[in-house]
Amino acid sequence: MDEAPSYLKPEEQNNFIAFSADQITIAEQSFQLWEEVSGIDFVPVADTGAGGQIRLGARTDLIGNGAYAHFPGNNAGDGDIWFDPNWNNLQAMIHEIGHAVGLKHPGNYDSTGNLPPPPFLPSSEDNKQYTVMAYPAHPGSGVESSTPMLYDIAAIQYLYGANTTTRTGNDTYSWNPNTAFVETIWDAGGIDTIDAGNQTLDAAIDLTAGAFSSIGPRSNGSNTPASNNLAIAYDVTIENAVGGSGDDELRGNTASNDLQGGGGDDYLFGDDGTDTLDGETGNDFLVGWNGSDTLYGEVGNDTLWAGNGDDQAYGGDGDDQLAGWNGNDYLDGENGNDRVDGEYDNDTLFGGFGTDTLYGGDGDDRLDSGTPSAYDNANEELYGEAGNDYLLAGNGEDYLHGGDGTDTLYGRSGNDFLVGWNGSDTMYGEVGNDTLWAGNGDDQAYGGDGDDQLAGWNGNDYLEGENGNDELIADTGNDVLIGGNGNDTLTGSMPSELDSGFEELDTLTGGDGADTFVLGNSVEAFYNNDGFGGYAQITDFNWAEGDKFQVFGSLDNYTVSQFSGGMDIYYQNDLIAWVSNTTDVIPSEHFIFA
Repeated sequence: MDEAPSYLKPEEQNNFIAFSADQITIAEQSFQLWEEVSGIDFVPVADTGAGGQIRLGARTDLIGNGAYAHFPGNNAGDGDIWFDPNWNNLQAMIHEIGHAVGLKHPGNYDSTGNLPPPPFLPSSEDNKQYTVMAYPAHPGSGVESSTPMLYDIAAIQYLYGANTTTRTGNDTYSWNPNTAFVETIWDAGGIDTIDAGNQTLDAAIDLTAGAFSSIGPRSNGSNTPASNNLAIAYDVTIENAVGGSGDDELRGNTASNDLQGGGGDDYLFGDDGTDTLDGETGNDFLVGWNGSDTLYGEVGNDTLWAGNGDDQAYGGDGDDQLAGWNGNDYLDGENGNDRVDGEYDNDTLFGGFGTDTLYGGDGDDRLDSGTPSAYDNANEELYGEAGNDYLLAGNGEDYLHGGDGTDTLYGRSGNDFLVGWNGSDTMYGEVGNDTLWAGNGDDQAYGGDGDDQLAGWNGNDYLEGENGNDELIADTGNDVLIGGNGNDTLTGSMPSELDSGFEELDTLTGGDGADTFVLGNSVEAFYNNDGFGGYAQITDFNWAEGDKFQVFGSLDNYTVSQFSGGMDIYYQNDLIAWVSNTTDVIPSEHFIFA
């Protein structure tokens, strides 16, 4: 207003003062803020005394009493705003314009004494965190709002619609780390980012529409973090968030988010969507949640939970913990002493460099102690657990446990310990002095190079020592044992069990070298008390190579006789072995007693 309107009382007209230049600037800024979020187009017009729908002026009788505004209507003064001539307050201007376009107080109060009608907000929300129309201050900040807040934007858009042209590009929102603020973001499109990368205090960023974030200080220059000082308006999608050097919390939304933790020990939660989470430096906790997400722990001792979906997780440097959850996940511990859990579905796990422990969980998993291209000398543990799993050790002394299912285990280099457990498993000790326990099921075990120990346990197993001086023990079942090259010891049954070899038909082949075929120990003869129902077939006994039979008792307990091109060995008239392809078995020369 340039002059007092005629509807004022005479004494009020005498108190009239036109807005100062500073007040005009604040008013223009406030109208712009309301216009950015709503369907209202505020058009400045020349003051003619009757003026526009909203007129603004100051009065000296309001000095010390702030400001007030009239609600919109048909009377001359409706929509007009009055200020203390000395007051240049952005939040107050936003508040009074809110009244002028139809917004009331959210609580049962009014400075003029004209109490607003209900409904009212609950007391926990009746403050400037939620709306500039409230009297109570923001509980988590020491400064005033510089925009309409969450409920203000929802209300104005309910009345007038939304402005869908505001910030439709790829926008980045950031703030001075030493300056406190209270704002709500309205953004109509684009790929947008809340960037707290320059912040030194702990930040909490939630990209959910209608949620609050905490960024920066509570007051200017303070070391106390603000609380819930930034809101994202309803129906707004902000895709990305960047943390600062503090211990930050970043939460995504249903879009495909890019969350970067920055320095500090951060917590990143992807929520729905195909998200990328990067902890960067610090001991971070990353949760992908729903969607096919990619997680990077990077530097620090990090925890990565992939969540639901076909995810990828990379631990980076440090001693990390990775878990796949649901979906066919790819998990790589990378550098450090890591624990990697596939959990459900068909996962691919790499330990990377360091002393790692890998658990496949349910599903048909691939567990590799190294990297996709290299292996180190660390001692690792791999557990396939349920499912048909594929386990590969590295160059150290590794422990591999297949678990349930039909598993394949490779020891590679080093003195490794391989356990097939349940299921019909296949195991390869490869290089080193390895121990292979087949477990329950019809298993195959190959010792490879080195002096290996192979045990079949239950089932009809195939054990082959290959190169080196190997010890093969089959346990129960109709087993095939092949020593291979070297001086091997072959036992078709389990020496620690009484009546060992009962009702078993085992096949023992020593291969090259001076081999020992074990038909008894210091306790009993194996395959005894079974008539012709259980015995060992020995296919390549060769005394010239130094082969021997280990037996129980004394020489007078044994007899041998030719049968079908070979020799039967009897203990007290009970067949315990048939030596095929030779008739040259002399107990006094070829037997050794346990």
